[in-house]
Formats: sequence, structure tokens, C-alpha cells
Amino acid sequence: MNKPDFSQRRKKLYTAVKEGVLLLIGTPEPTGLGGAGKFYQNRDLLYYTGFPEPSAAALFKPGSGKPFTLFVQPRDPAAETWTGKRFGVEGAVEVFGADQAFPTDQWPEKLYEALVNEKTLYYRWGEYEAADAVVLQVLQRLRREQRADKNPIRVVDSGEATFPIRLIKEPGEVELIRQSAAIADKAIRRIFAETKPGMMEYQVEAMVEETYRFNGADGPSFPTIIAAGEHATCMHYAENSGHIKPGDFLLVDTGCLYAGYACDVTRTFLPGGGKPTAQQKTIWDAVKAIQDAMLSKCRTDISLCELNQLCQRVTAQKLIELGFLKESLDTVLEKNLHKYYFPHRLGHWLGLDVHDVGSWGMEDPSLKLAPGMALTIEPGIYIPADAPPEAATFRGIGVRLEEDVVITSGNPDILTKGIPYAP
Repeated sequence: MNKPDFSQRRKKLYTAVKEGVLLLIGTPEPTGLGGAGKFYQNRDLLYYTGFPEPSAAALFKPGSGKPFTLFVQPRDPAAETWTGKRFGVEGAVEVFGADQAFPTDQWPEKLYEALVNEKTLYYRWGEYEAADAVVLQVLQRLRREQRADKNPIRVVDSGEATFPIRLIKEPGEVELIRQSAAIADKAIRRIFAETKPGMMEYQVEAMVEETYRFNGADGPSFPTIIAAGEHATCMHYAENSGHIKPGDFLLVDTGCLYAGYACDVTRTFLPGGGKPTAQQKTIWDAVKAIQDAMLSKCRTDISLCELNQLCQRVTAQKLIELGFLKESLDTVLEKNLHKYYFPHRLGHWLGLDVHDVGSWGMEDPSLKLAPGMALTIEPGIYIPADAPPEAATFRGIGVRLEEDVVITSGNPDILTKGIPYAP
């Protein structure tokens, strides 16, 4: 597969920024058990530079003769003995196309210099506390030392410039998500074949994640959820320590990370075959009907915000039909009564992150779906163990079904459609 054209991505970024300075901070050195953790580069910095090492930073100033500056860890033979070779300042220019590069500790001073006579700083507060403090010091220094007309007059979330570009996936990105989904397909088919009542949830988790690594993936794109029976009524259950009892539905919500790109898929099924109870089948069929309806709406005339609102309405109506809610549809929606059984949104963006670009644009009804956007469609119905009497015979049943979708000019491209729903 062709390597991403980072220079073209940066050109799009310069058009979005137009004026001012944009600063991206890379992920610091990871820490974990034994002092070393797995490293995942800040997704914005990775997308626009490709630079893979910790403690980096990137400064973009479109109006400059050298618009792209990288700050990287310098070469250090002693440190590299333990952590592997670094590209260093020279490699940042020669390999990654930086117009200039400096050691990491110089970014505060270079940011100060770049901001003189500029009115806008694009920077994302709240990602890295230590970097936030340094940026604030730079802004305070400018305020003290420069005339008022030479100070930045606004700080804009860098995501306002970086996220819209990332939201439209390049063909190569779509193929990487598709390959990620193909590996998840292998994992789910394996657990369909091998999971039996009496097993532990963590044994299923182990099968899933071993399949990912065995097939060349980076690992899971988020903590794997293996939720048997009542555990499936907890949205982000990740303890995975319970027994799978005979007759339990098993909810498997998992994502594979392949070459940096994530998939996210959920299936709910009855391990070991057998026939679901009437109550289990009723809830499963209801969720599948909602999912089918939402997938059919994944077109360019609707926003993710509007799609979610539609899903809330369709789900609320389904819950009324099931007898779980007694009020009118308008009352249920006005009071959010359906949220007791469906507490989350329909879906989220997908890409370099399993929740790609966070929640950006998800509440904007004017941001219509466009070809290249990747998202999940994941309705669910969850009946807690203490549900009201109206749902008493359904207590402890949780069902979620999830597909990964890429928007096209016609029918949606469902990347996970080949993954079976049941053994």
C-alpha cells in the first residue's frame, strides 16, 4: 500500500490555518509496568508528520518561508541502547520533510519567536498538562514583552483546523480500516467456534487479542469488552472476569488496531449454539431492526447529529412497542425516558482513533455526512437487573450490534458486513 503523502496533508492544513501559528504536541515517553509502556503517537501529529517517536512537537506557520518545524529527541547513543535508534534532528529533515528541526527542549523558545506579530495560536488545551503550562508561560511572556498589537489575540483549538481534514479518509486509510476489520472478522469467527458455556470472559478476551497480534495487528484499539449475561447491561464493562453461564447472551465489543487504524465491532450471540429465549430473541431482533434502519440512512443528506436524533426516536418507539415505556413518544423523548434502556449515542467517528477526532462535529446538524467519512453504527437495548416491572421478564439482557461504515456518494460501504452475527 502506498505511503501517505504527508506533504499534501500539510498543504491542506496550511489552507485551513491560513494565518497564525499551529502547535501540535506529541505523546510523551510512555510509562507502564516495569518502567516501559507501549507508545502511541498523538494522532494529529502522526497524521500530519508521520513522526513516530515520543516527546516530539510540530510547529506550523503557513506564512513563513519555513512553515514546518519539527522538534525531536536528539540522537543519544546511550539512550538508544535501551529504546532503539532515534531519527534525531537530521532525520526529521531528511526523512520526514521538515523545513527545519530542533531538539525537543527548544519548542517553547521557537514558539515565542513564531508568535511575534501573529494574532492567532492554534493549540489544543487539556491534552498534556505539562505542555499547557509551558504554552501559558510563552503567552504570558509575549504579553509582558511585546506591544499590545503584537500579541496573539485569540487561542483556537487546533482541532478546528486539523479535524475536518482528518474526517475525510483517503482511499489508503479506508483500506487500512478494512484490513483492521478483516482481522477482527477472524477473531469473532474464532470465538464463535471455540466459546462454550462454562468458560471465563477473560478466556474469550485472550482469544480475540491473540488473534489480532498473530495476524499482524498492533493489538486492540480499545479495551476489549466480553460481557456475559447481566454484564452486558454495563456499557463499558471491561473487567472480563465472569463465568459464561448456560443460556447467557455474550456481548463482544472489540476493535483491532492495524497499522495505526482502528475498527470497532460488536456482536451479541448465544455461545455453544442452542436456542435463545423468547425474551432474548425479542431484544436482539429489535436492535437488529434499528441497526438496519440506521444503516439505510447513512447517506450524504444527513449529519451524524441528525442520524443520532433519528436513532433516539426509532429506539424510543421500539421501547414503547415492547411495553417498557407507557408514555407518548413525544413525552418519552422530551424527558429522555428511553435513555434508561439506551443510554449512549448511535455511533462515533472512526479512523486513527477508535473515537476519531473525539466528539468534534457530532452535535453539528449542518455537518452533513460526506464521502470518505468513517463512522460506527451501534444501537443497543439494555435491561438492567433492577428494571421496572414492565420489563421484569427481560431483566439482565443486554444487546448491542455494531458495524463500521464509510460514506460514499451512494450506498454506504459497510466494512464489517462480512462478520457473521451468530455461530
